[in-house]
Amino acid sequence: MSQDVGAPAATAAEGQALLARIAAHLRRMGATVDVLTVALRTPPQRVHWLSAAELSRFRVTTG
Repeated sequence: MSQDVGAPAATAAEGQALLARIAAHLRRMGATVDVLTVALRTPPQRVHWLSAAELSRFRVTTG
């Protein structure tokens, strides 16, 4: 039997509200919400390092 230890349970509505807040924050910071898609597609046990092209395309960096 498998069990998630330490992961708080959240309702679908809470998860949806959190994603909306994150997306709004990204927009306020000038980044695109596409960066969130990359983050959500990355398995929790992995790290996706954004390339220079991704940083630019997602408007995470400027200049």
